Amino acid sequence: MNDAVGPYITKMSQKKIHQIIAGFGKAAVLAKQAGFDMVQVHGDRMCGSFCSAIFNHRTDEYGGSAERRARFAVEAVKAVHAAVPGMAIDYKLAVRQENPHYGNAGVVEEELAVFVPLLVQAGVTSFHVTLANHSALENTIPRPATPSSRRPAASSSSAMRCAGIPACRSAVWAA
Repeated sequence: MNDAVGPYITKMSQKKIHQIIAGFGKAAVLAKQAGFDMVQVHGDRMCGSFCSAIFNHRTDEYGGSAERRARFAVEAVKAVHAAVPGMAIDYKLAVRQENPHYGNAGVVEEELAVFVPLLVQAGVTSFHVTLANHSALENTIPRPATPSSRRPAASSSSAMRCAGIPACRSAVWAA
C-alpha cells in the first residue's frame, strides 16, 4: 500500500482534490441529519498522506512546505465547518515518529507548531493524536510488547501545547 500512496497523492489532479474536499462537507451534512453532534475528520489516510513529506511530492500549493502540505487538511476542515457551522470538529492527527523511523503518513512532532494552529483556525475544536503507521496490521493495532519509544504521549502533549484546545491520544498503546 505505501508504495502506491506517494504517486497517487503527488499526481492527483486539482479537480479531484476539490471534489474530495467538497465531499467532506457533504458527509458532515449527512452526519448532522443523522443526529450526530460532532464530526471527526480522519487526518490519517488521505489528509495524513497529503501532510506527509514522505508521500507528498507535489510542487503546487498542496506540496512542499509544511504550510502547503497542510492545505488539503485545512480545506477539508473548512468544508466541514462551512457545511455545519457550530458543529464540533475533532481531527485525528497522525504523528510520524523519527529516530527510530516509524510510520509514513502524518507529520513529525517538530511540524505540529505549523499544522495545529492552521487546523484550529480552520475550525478544529479538539484533536485525537495518534502514532502514524498503517503499513501492516500489527502497526495499526500494536502488540502489548510495542516499545514505549513508539508511543504517542509526547506528541499528544505537544499538540495540546500548540492548540490550547482538548486533545486525546490513542489509548491502545499509550500509557
